[in-house]
Amino acid sequence: MKTVYRISLLIASLVLAAATTLQAQRVIKGTVYREGKPAAGVNIEAHRGGSMMTSFDGKYEVEAHEKTKWIKFTFINESERIDVSDSDVIDFAFDGIYPGDEEEESAD
Repeated sequence: MKTVYRISLLIASLVLAAATTLQAQRVIKGTVYREGKPAAGVNIEAHRGGSMMTSFDGKYEVEAHEKTKWIKFTFINESERIDVSDSDVIDFAFDGIYPGDEEEESAD
């Protein structure tokens, strides 16, 4: 009876270890901008992953599955969805203006 208990415990631990390694996770990080400034309060949602809201510095960090296809940015009633490549760092600007772009436009 003792050996049956030990064998079943061993099999259960192997199954548990295999299940945790099959769920490959990755972390997608970045910064969200609006009007050339970091945007606070933007909801970020990853396909087959988690969601979160940006802090005052516009930075986010979302856990996603290895096969995540897209990430969605929502601010009040404005929503944008972009495809995820192999990169784990994605900076996003709702209006297409990043902080360095404002200085170049005002110089012209």
